[in-house]
Amino acid sequence: MTQDLRALASQAGCDPEAFTALYDRCFAQVYNYIRYRVDETAAVEDLTAQVFERALSSIGRYAPDQAPFEAWLFGIVRHVVGDALRRARFSAWLPWEAFLHRPAPGPLPEEIVVQRDLKARLGRALPRLPDRQRDLLGLKFAAGLNNRQIAALLGLSEQNVGVILFRAIGRLRQLMLEGDQPGFQEPEVDLTGFQEPVRSDEPAQKDLSGSQKPDRSGKVEPVELEKEAKNERR
Repeated sequence: MTQDLRALASQAGCDPEAFTALYDRCFAQVYNYIRYRVDETAAVEDLTAQVFERALSSIGRYAPDQAPFEAWLFGIVRHVVGDALRRARFSAWLPWEAFLHRPAPGPLPEEIVVQRDLKARLGRALPRLPDRQRDLLGLKFAAGLNNRQIAALLGLSEQNVGVILFRAIGRLRQLMLEGDQPGFQEPEVDLTGFQEPVRSDEPAQKDLSGSQKPDRSGKVEPVELEKEAKNERR
């Protein structure tokens, strides 16, 4: 797919049909990514249009031998979204109801209920994530980029991208599990690893020096009893 997009991008500067093909191939990725970042449907549509306007005006500067087309395009996408978020913070949350009531043939009623609940929880949880985590989740799951492509786009190591995504998914899962529980407080959990608890039933280390003393309960260790028996025999 990357090679096909590079070929289309090379022709798009002088061939409108090639750019139309690029638009058709990349529209869903761009739109879904912006939807992860922005909370209003109208704004998502406007920003998607701005992305492709910018891409069309600068397609002649794209160098296929320097970067994959997806990386070049999502560089534009992130600049457009970043500019919009800096200009104004949108006050309304993403209206997921527009998706919840869209007819979808096929699924059983209980499957529809489950999907609606998941989308509703996702809609409430995404705006509560830090912008960086939301950015990477959008690139990964909405735009469909792999960790290597995300790392090249953001100037991070592939391992760092994996760690950030792992923590973002863990945080998103926690937020979605909160649901509508009032007064829920998130436990402080380190998602990068865990420490094995110390077992309380392990026997204490014995003192083999022969100088053990009675414990607080008044019991005397066998070493002391043996000494007293020898003294009595003398």
